[in-house]
Amino acid sequence: MISSFLDQQAILFVDTADRLALLARDALVHARLPSFAIPFAIDVLTTGSYPRLPTCIRVTNGRVKFRVEGEFEATLTVMGDDPDIPWRLLKLEILVEDKETGGEAASYMPFLMS
Repeated sequence: MISSFLDQQAILFVDTADRLALLARDALVHARLPSFAIPFAIDVLTTGSYPRLPTCIRVTNGRVKFRVEGEFEATLTVMGDDPDIPWRLLKLEILVEDKETGGEAASYMPFLMS
């Protein structure tokens, strides 16, 4: 009885190993890790900042600020370290131009998120 149980376990073990080998040979041939952003990591670790960001994006005090001239400015943050936590919109300014005064964003409409 124990001998037949051990024979069954051995057959299952060999079958599982064969299937894993087949999977690795056929399906996982093209599986690769993404290339890591080494230059970006070096910037952050050595200077504490990320100088390659576009000029319309600023990062300060755990907040990211996006500004598109004449359109909007948005401030966002993340409320934790978990990658599943979504970004939280803290402030949104819709930039509008006053045609009478001209110039850049002469007036704006701020929206503060609570």
